[in-house]
Amino acid sequence: LTGAQIPAYRLLMLRRALKLEIETGMKMWRGVSIVNVLRQDGITTARTKDKAYADLDALIVELGIGQKADLR
Repeated sequence: LTGAQIPAYRLLMLRRALKLEIETGMKMWRGVSIVNVLRQDGITTARTKDKAYADLDALIVELGIGQKADLR
């Protein structure tokens, strides 16, 4: 991965990590919620994981990085 692929891969990884957190309750990082990471990056202002997932998914589709993913 080089250049513009790195931020694209990061967004896809964050979406998958958030889906894992929603479905299982497992966290990617100890003590840190993906929602807080997304807020710090300015990707979403959502307070719930489901809303943050929808925002992130819409951004990924809008940027043409990936397809709309189904939650659950």
